[in-house]
Amino acid sequence: MPTKPKNQLIERLRNYYDMTPIAGQSFYMLNSRAIVYFRYSKQHQNNTYFFGVEADDLARFQEQNTFIIFICGDPDRAIILASNDFLAMVQGIEPIASIDRELVPRARAAYKI
Repeated sequence: MPTKPKNQLIERLRNYYDMTPIAGQSFYMLNSRAIVYFRYSKQHQNNTYFFGVEADDLARFQEQNTFIIFICGDPDRAIILASNDFLAMVQGIEPIASIDRELVPRARAAYKI
């Protein structure tokens, strides 16, 4: 079974940095100086990608040096964005959740991008 793209990227980063998981499977401490939040999307039609960024997860680490790594299909196609820049871009937009295929605001919601 092939290794997942996120795990491939983590292994590459471990060649250069100390990568320690700190929360679930998505948040890692990088050299005790930054937090990275991994998000993955497979490639969809027309070369598009869709990500869910959990609002409460971001809020948890908002006061720290946090970055989001968006993995677009494979580890060679990744975009890194400071979480504060991401939050500035989505300011005023309510995160949403899907319940029975209807999008509704709720506490455990995500920004769908």
